[in-house]
Amino acid sequence: MSGDAYPDENPQDGKQHRVVAVGLLSEYDLAILGRGFKRAYRIDEGHDFSGLLAAIDEAERNLRN
Repeated sequence: MSGDAYPDENPQDGKQHRVVAVGLLSEYDLAILGRGFKRAYRIDEGHDFSGLLAAIDEAERNLRN
């Protein structure tokens, strides 16, 4: 997540910040986003995305109910 999500707040001030986006990006995507994109968590190639995608889908369904 980029630090730009809360431009008027200091992330070091102890406040809790909410997640505004989660995305699956390629190395190319990260290169396009540039150095301003501060939080990227790499996932090993052998990782099974089905569980992750199912959890995201379930969370979205829960928000709608």
